Amino acid sequence: MSKFKPIPKGERPFLYRYGWESGVYGEVSVYCQRYVAYAETEVCFYIIEDRHEHQVDSPHSWDQHWVKRYRRRVLKSQEGKRYAYIDQKQALRSYVRRKEVHLSFAQAAVERAKAGMQAAKQALESGILVDSSCHLRTPCEFFEGWVEM
Repeated sequence: MSKFKPIPKGERPFLYRYGWESGVYGEVSVYCQRYVAYAETEVCFYIIEDRHEHQVDSPHSWDQHWVKRYRRRVLKSQEGKRYAYIDQKQALRSYVRRKEVHLSFAQAAVERAKAGMQAAKQALESGILVDSSCHLRTPCEFFEGWVEM
């Protein structure tokens, strides 16, 4: 089992994660959240948002409880998917990849909704209504090449 080792305050590395938020008027802003690694083991860092770093060194038990509750564990290895990255370019690439995945899920949901709407409109036009034991089925072009698992 690896040992938890605190990192001295002046030597703590920063890690980064990108996110987004929307404003009241529909504008979208991408931001970079900075984390600080306050402890480490052989394979991972323990990180917390940099604005809360002062609570790591606090002598109060409630601050230590808070830190333990809101910390994250991040692998030191830079390969693969992680929550936060030492390099800002990797963090931004991770953000782009996450948004690509979100878009693919959203596109699939839109296509399913369109197919469902089409089936319902056809049922209304034909006068065929279904009860709880039947289903309206309609092909959806978006999913034609997909195989169900």
